[in-house]
Amino acid sequence: MVRDWNRDEAYFDRFIEGRGRLAREAEGWLERGEVREDRVASVSGGLVRDLLELTLASYSRGDPMPEVARRLRVDDSALEGRRYYPYELTRWLDGGEGSHG
Repeated sequence: MVRDWNRDEAYFDRFIEGRGRLAREAEGWLERGEVREDRVASVSGGLVRDLLELTLASYSRGDPMPEVARRLRVDDSALEGRRYYPYELTRWLDGGEGSHG
């Protein structure tokens, strides 16, 4: 059951499909080291934004809460040897290391 009465389920399906594709692409670039060092913060910030928007869209679509929470997970292999500060936000939101709860 859709939780957002301003949009229908099809809207969220399309949004999640498109934004999910962009997030997977950005995560792949980071994992493969294809992002210039001076652009890592910007690309990772965009990835965090995409993950948060996907989480909100999943919730609004009416997905079960475990599925909604799963959208915030990021593969640690993308972080090795990189300054990836926005990732810490996702760890905190997901209750991981550095969380306050």
